[in-house]
Amino acid sequence: MKILLATSAIIPNGGGIASYNQELLSVIKEGNIVSVLTDEDLTTYEGLHTVYSTKGDDCYSFDYCKEKVDLLNNERYDLIINSNSLLISIIAPY
Repeated sequence: MKILLATSAIIPNGGGIASYNQELLSVIKEGNIVSVLTDEDLTTYEGLHTVYSTKGDDCYSFDYCKEKVDLLNNERYDLIINSNSLLISIIAPY
């Protein structure tokens, strides 16, 4: 199954959403193709297929959001998990 985890953070730093995501990733990575859309400044992360970063991007721009919707639709994810992602909250209706 192709899974996208959309989140504000995956790098653990003492608790919170990143720690939750580490636990989640440890479960969903086995037997699946997992990618991450994150607000952090990352290009790769061990064990993940693709990392999309929104760090410094204008998530409120219509053109930017349309570009990301098209990208995610083209990837044809079977499951998208929103774990505190600003971008997914904005583009979910599309």
